[in-house]
Amino acid sequence: MMRTQDFPVIAARLRHAATTFERWSTHVQAVADNPPTSVPPMIVKGVPRPVEAEVIARADQGMTADLRVVRASVIQAVLHAERAVETADRVVNEYSGTRRPAGSSA
Repeated sequence: MMRTQDFPVIAARLRHAATTFERWSTHVQAVADNPPTSVPPMIVKGVPRPVEAEVIARADQGMTADLRVVRASVIQAVLHAERAVETADRVVNEYSGTRRPAGSSA
């Protein structure tokens, strides 16, 4: 559907998604920074292994994979948006017959 929508409509949708993710980002970071809620103890040859236990608990809960997807998706979104801005700037400058002053933001 977005392939046929006008650019301002797509930009509004991008802005909404970015604003929504920004609101969620502190919560996602808190999840990433804090250990899972239930981490069974891991003891190897009588030695407690809390770090390994946390890593395994995160993986078992799917947290590691989910955080990886969130990070990869938002990085891709930023890179794509930055590329779109650069290309739009070139398109406007080359095809509209008007040039923005050097140093003006897109």
